[in-house]
Amino acid sequence: MPYEMLLNEQDVSLDIVARHPALQIKNGNNVHIIAEVPTIGAAFEITIDGKSFSGWRYAIGDEVFVRLGTRSFIVGLPQAQLRAHSHGAGHDALHADMPGTVIALHTEVGQEVKAGDKLITIESMKLQVSLVAPRDGVIEGIHVPAETAFDRGALLISLAPLVTPEATKAA
Repeated sequence: MPYEMLLNEQDVSLDIVARHPALQIKNGNNVHIIAEVPTIGAAFEITIDGKSFSGWRYAIGDEVFVRLGTRSFIVGLPQAQLRAHSHGAGHDALHADMPGTVIALHTEVGQEVKAGDKLITIESMKLQVSLVAPRDGVIEGIHVPAETAFDRGALLISLAPLVTPEATKAA
């Protein structure tokens, strides 16, 4: 069964060829052997085709941010799966999972957004992360302006339900 994921904004399909004695993953025509050395916390060490790599990972929502050496990767659901996963979830606020700084705003109050639209780019622990709309809606508030630091748990952006003509007629 292929696993679909989004890697640095590109859809990627991976197949698990074998799990024992080592994990073997097929990407296109290439098969890679992967092993993880147990560690504590967000840091990790893996070998890919016999070459060792150290890094760290941090999960935010449906995305995992991975730093391997000097390269950063974002792994998540493909856009279609993200939209289906987020549809109707009722998420009205984006809060900071860690302290950081707002680097850029990609939306404004009153703007209609679709699930998966990029809303804000933040920087935390020297990693820039773009947060996306968890569902369709309208930007109700932007609570931290660009180039401003925030604490963990800070409200960054709030969404209001998207009002459709059908909903207006029904009311």
